[in-house]
Amino acid sequence: MTASGTAASSTTAGRPRRRPRREDVRAGLLAAALEVFEEIGYVAARLDTIAERAGYTKGAVYSNFGSKQELFATLLGERLADTAADVLSQLDDVTSLDETVLHTARYLARG
Repeated sequence: MTASGTAASSTTAGRPRRRPRREDVRAGLLAAALEVFEEIGYVAARLDTIAERAGYTKGAVYSNFGSKQELFATLLGERLADTAADVLSQLDDVTSLDETVLHTARYLARG
């Protein structure tokens, strides 16, 4: 109910409002978190800031990630998976474990 006593409408300009897909919310939160972490660092980053940047509430953050640590771990995991895929795609001619480790170290050192 609204302040005037009428039922609140869930329409926008006569159309029903659609709830965003969970994966879209999650992707938006991850993108916003990456921006905020890069701008002000992990320690200074606040979940309400990340949520606002993504256009959602802090509840959306907690609905998708249990904590700031889990949000960061998800970002880190995605980055590491991408890096591992890049390294593995370049190992066709590498035959030994030592060569693999050396190649991976050089790749990571390039930044």
